[in-house]
Amino acid sequence: MRNAILALSIALLPFAGNAQTFVTQNGTDSANATYTGGGGELTIYNRIKSASSDSVIVTWKVTDSHLDPNWAFTGICDNNTCITNDAVANPPKGFLLNGGGVAQTSLKYGPSYEDFHALYECTAAANGTSSWIKVNARDLAGSYSTNLYFIGFKNATGVTTTITSSDDVTLYPNPARDAINVLFNRNADVRTIAVFNLIGKMVGPLYRTSSSTSAKIQLVDMPNGIYFIRLMNSQGHVVATRRFTRQ
Repeated sequence: MRNAILALSIALLPFAGNAQTFVTQNGTDSANATYTGGGGELTIYNRIKSASSDSVIVTWKVTDSHLDPNWAFTGICDNNTCITNDAVANPPKGFLLNGGGVAQTSLKYGPSYEDFHALYECTAAANGTSSWIKVNARDLAGSYSTNLYFIGFKNATGVTTTITSSDDVTLYPNPARDAINVLFNRNADVRTIAVFNLIGKMVGPLYRTSSSTSAKIQLVDMPNGIYFIRLMNSQGHVVATRRFTRQ
């Protein structure tokens, strides 16, 4: 009996290989910034450090992206080097645009935050547009990994409460499972968000945004299927509707 209890206790222990071995400076999987002019380059930081006193080697690759036609994603910098995206069709070794190539291996990340950032060129981008990339970062020696999102916005001219471009609102991940993140331009004055099913019935509560640029909607109690998100301003007017899939 004693051996059986010991075996059960060991089985219930968490698998050490899944433990979080590095963390981001933002404390979340996403980092965003707004381009307001000057030089055309937008830098978005989400620095990384080891989650303990031990150093960790992190590899990364770009696995997904949504780029506005007039935005250019120019590269990723870790604490070892900058990998530039000079030619999307023939990226340099180590730059994994949408999953191709060989993973870039950074130097060891210690217990202090060290460089990790994405670069965009958005001089020609229209005001009110946005773009994002997804980077999978993994502990080379263990099984822990996470997806990091770098989202860029270009400011709208003047003040507006109406979202007109499909790129003014970003949903990720889409399809989603447990939750979906909603990013929007602060000038849209988004105050509440509602989720509707295909027959137009609101499902779940009315979400009140605590941020002027983002919200996270929990989906765990929703059946799999297609849904619509409606974003409303301070006067209760619908300023945008977007579709997503829960699976």
